[in-house]
Amino acid sequence: MIDLGPGRIVEAKGADVGPFLHRLLTADLAGLPVGGVRRTARLDDRGRLQGVATVARTGPARWWIVPDDGSGDAWWTFLDTYLFSEAVELRVVDVHLSWRDGSIDAADEIDGLPRLPHLTTPSGGHEVAMAQPVEGGDRHVLERARIRAGRPRWPLDAPPSALPHEMGWVDEVVAFGKGCYIGQEAVHRIAVRGGVKRTLVGLALRGRPEVGSAVRVGGADIGRVGSSEPDGDGYVALAVVRKPNDTVGTEVDVAGVAGRVVRLPMA
Repeated sequence: MIDLGPGRIVEAKGADVGPFLHRLLTADLAGLPVGGVRRTARLDDRGRLQGVATVARTGPARWWIVPDDGSGDAWWTFLDTYLFSEAVELRVVDVHLSWRDGSIDAADEIDGLPRLPHLTTPSGGHEVAMAQPVEGGDRHVLERARIRAGRPRWPLDAPPSALPHEMGWVDEVVAFGKGCYIGQEAVHRIAVRGGVKRTLVGLALRGRPEVGSAVRVGGADIGRVGSSEPDGDGYVALAVVRKPNDTVGTEVDVAGVAGRVVRLPMA
């Protein structure tokens, strides 16, 4: 069992929750069955990321939005802005999240709080929302596995005005076959025409980088470091950098720490 820290999540109840979330968020949520879990995002009208979360349906009229950064208040405010006559009730709940060994196939509840498959690392297991924190476990093991798998964390790894395409999140959070949602036109236009100028890369560094430190190539600033963890004799990290500096093997400097761009997922 590994403590993931405190956070605020949103409980949504009512007959109209599915259609309501479906028209606002990037994922296809209209037909999500009880026990279903989807990754999704909220965008602005230019397609820029405003938040990333896991949505779980634990009952016919009971849903949970579990933000990656625990920002339940921001999600509540966003959803409440667009809530008019729909049969939807929203409530922010304070929880402590924990990771537990053993994969599960569907979301359910324990003591009235959600338990769901852990979708943000490749390490299997599942995530439980609890009223109190747990003790023990090494969160760095999960973080290192996440970084090596090339799975960014919101908002730590996202630069200002980040697009889902730049983060490698399009396949994970965007449903291209659904109807309109906020930011849809921009997301589809970029997907069809291409043209993003930044992309997520892995870095193998010889020393510890500070979060937010500039990544430089030949003295030019090409991005900022996000997540990092010790790995072997050095550190592994994630960064969103300007193309064409995403080429595997490109040598970089991060505040005096030497390193290179590596393929994601890392071998």
